[in-house]
Amino acid sequence: MNVQSVGQDPQLAMLSQTATMTDSAARPLNVTDALTYLDLVKNRFRERPEVYNQFLDIMKEFKGQTCVICCLKNLLVAKNEQD
Repeated sequence: MNVQSVGQDPQLAMLSQTATMTDSAARPLNVTDALTYLDLVKNRFRERPEVYNQFLDIMKEFKGQTCVICCLKNLLVAKNEQD
């Protein structure tokens, strides 16, 4: 995922890339990372809470499944292209 795919938000892009890294040198993600990511997504879509709510619904539905990444990427890319 690149910066453009998350609406020019470099923090969100960096966290997204970190979350999908398979490099053994990357540190394991923790609860603080997850909460930070949620805050970034919420802030990015603060004027469109329905997008954030869809994001949360997807997270709940696919908890722990890898296909959630594709669903979330599609949601965020589509909504950012509308901005």
